Amino acid sequence: MSKIALLLSLIVCTSCMKIDKVDQVFHNGLILSFSEGVLPSEAFAVLNGKIVEVGPERQIMNKYGADEYVDLMRQVVMPGFHDAHNHFLAISKKRARVVQASENLQATVQELGLDNSVTTVYVINWKSEWAVPEDFSNQLEIGLRGPDGSSITISPTLHSAVFGSTTDSWKKLSSDSMQFVLKYFENADEGQQTKHLLELFRKANALGYVGVHLFNASIADVNIMKELEANRELNLRVNLVLAGNDNNWGWLNQTGGYVSNLVRVKSMSYYLDGGLESRSASLLLPYSDSTNYSGPGVLIPDELQRRAGLFKNMGFQMVFHAIGDSAAKVATHFMGSILQGVNDSRWRIEHLQMIGDKEMELVRKHSIIPSVQPNNFLFDQVFLINRIGEREAASYAWNSLLELNKTLAIGSSYPIGPLDPFQNLRALSEKAEQRNLSRKKALLSMSLHGALAAFQDSISGSLDSGKYADFVVLNQNPLTAKPDEFSKIKISKTYLGGRLVHNTN
Repeated sequence: MSKIALLLSLIVCTSCMKIDKVDQVFHNGLILSFSEGVLPSEAFAVLNGKIVEVGPERQIMNKYGADEYVDLMRQVVMPGFHDAHNHFLAISKKRARVVQASENLQATVQELGLDNSVTTVYVINWKSEWAVPEDFSNQLEIGLRGPDGSSITISPTLHSAVFGSTTDSWKKLSSDSMQFVLKYFENADEGQQTKHLLELFRKANALGYVGVHLFNASIADVNIMKELEANRELNLRVNLVLAGNDNNWGWLNQTGGYVSNLVRVKSMSYYLDGGLESRSASLLLPYSDSTNYSGPGVLIPDELQRRAGLFKNMGFQMVFHAIGDSAAKVATHFMGSILQGVNDSRWRIEHLQMIGDKEMELVRKHSIIPSVQPNNFLFDQVFLINRIGEREAASYAWNSLLELNKTLAIGSSYPIGPLDPFQNLRALSEKAEQRNLSRKKALLSMSLHGALAAFQDSISGSLDSGKYADFVVLNQNPLTAKPDEFSKIKISKTYLGGRLVHNTN
């Protein structure tokens, strides 16, 4: 062979081995991309925080040259979790304190419609100022007690305050116990709130979350998120859901909301009822253990009725909190009257612990997103039979809700429920047919569907080319682990946009 021919053959061979330059190559893992029709792979390449390609080890390693190679050591990689219902804001804004009997007592008594025999207001404080307990609900309680033994107890787990006495065991006092509880907390200044939020965000990252939907947000919260993102301190994709009030509406209507790489603010929520345990959920038929009582009536706020058309036309997301089937009926009929068929407005109904067949059809017909918190069932099942009798069999129908539009957003409702995502996975492994989701469907609901409910599914929620590298590294495969093994699944690393935001080691 001539020297010229040899040189030409070397040039051809070199061109066949062209290597594309990327920032990172993650390899030697089990990659669960959750992309439709894509089998598990072994490696993927990342450039500018986004996934370039997912594929077999040899293919990715031969095709791409990287500044950083990360050996996954045969661990499991899957999309990071998106918590679709969370109350970090509430517990970051306030700090518990003991309220003396002279403070706020008269106003509280008047608000609750009680007489002046109430003598004590008390708060069981958190163990320390900034340490949020693992089980918030068991360590926080506010109560008023009268000399006759009657008492008022407000517990976050009940979604309401309740009045107890020998003659009237249960009486609804507030449809939103979180807001009622917070009246007796001191306001944290902005610096303290930001500090506490960052602690909570780090906790979320450690549990594999890459996104959170923060409820009851205010305009001040929007500014805090903007500042955290500008300072590169924000390690989550945040969907702020504004509390439904005139002040927030005025800002939303005037500005059109706010959307950046990590923060989205175009949603507003309204409470329609309370919880089943406190009998403050609104039911179509009476409670099984309370004769002729079906909970409070449900009304759409006047201001929302006037603004509903603007919500749709301006691209704002309407969100209702509805637990009982009567509240679900009001919510679905109202949303349907505005949405008028298939759409991409992504209006949501939170909780939906009870919903009738006709209302399910409205969810399907008008593309409404069900957003549920399965971990609540692990606690609620203790009282369900007593509260709603045979209706319990059709309640918490997660599988049925998912099949309506192939979308079911999953949230923790922390601190009302545990933040651990595998508690939700455990609940979704329930044997009852209407509650049981296949493992892949459950994990999709906890990742991609949460991102979809926040309009972030084009950039996060699955490991697809062009999306941000938002993922977790686990020591076990959640697709094959048995329910009694969920507690052994550990998050070793969490990445947001290819950036390491949590490392157990």
